[in-house]
Amino acid sequence: MADRNAPPAAGALPRPAGDLWPIGYLALLFVGALAGGPVAPAVFVIWGALLPIAWMLGARDPAAGRIGRLAVLPLGAYGTLVLLAAAGRWDLAGAALVPLALLSLAGLLVRPDPAPAAGVWAIGLAGTVWAAGGVLGLLGLARLPAPLGSAAVPVLGAVLAYTAARRATGIQGFSDRAATSVGLTLAVTGIVLLTGGGQSVALAVGSVLGLVLATLAPAPPAARHPGLQAALQVQHELVFVAPLAFAIVWFATSRQ
Repeated sequence: MADRNAPPAAGALPRPAGDLWPIGYLALLFVGALAGGPVAPAVFVIWGALLPIAWMLGARDPAAGRIGRLAVLPLGAYGTLVLLAAAGRWDLAGAALVPLALLSLAGLLVRPDPAPAAGVWAIGLAGTVWAAGGVLGLLGLARLPAPLGSAAVPVLGAVLAYTAARRATGIQGFSDRAATSVGLTLAVTGIVLLTGGGQSVALAVGSVLGLVLATLAPAPPAARHPGLQAALQVQHELVFVAPLAFAIVWFATSRQ
């Protein structure tokens, strides 16, 4: 019998059970981006705070015991990075990454035997970088003006359309390749409709490239709760899409 808690294969369609969770998460992020102002960064930062814990719960070795205080330092590192970026201090956020990783080594001191804690620390550090990467990409997009407020709106709309289209076509019995093709088509269409002009090309290229890379990359750790699993699934796409879309738009804009 197949393990229900096994991680999905790279590029696999969402499982029928609980597969509305990703759409719900993306809809909340989309509405937050559409609200603009201080609401959008707040929504993105709060969203990301869930991810290091979900990552650690899915990836940790059960022999290491409960996460407990070991989760405090990864969350603190994540909060420091994204709050600096949200305040517009991207230079300090980049400079703080290595010192925060070294500081989090203090988490090894909470146990007499540091070996199991070292594994949890490494998992927590990986989850922190993974979570912060997607959120920093969204914060960067939120600073780029677009017809509906910021570039985060069409990008999140594209990922939402992609996810909903894959779910709908999967239910209809389409192959994974066909479902992905339909999803990418709707994602590009959504960006064009929500943006228009030259910016839509850069956003579409970044979003499509990110979604394709997400289907090829190894799946994130599996979480037992369907809500946490869906959060990991959504972030797995955003961690590729948001930074790539931001980088391409920024590069195209800087050359004008």
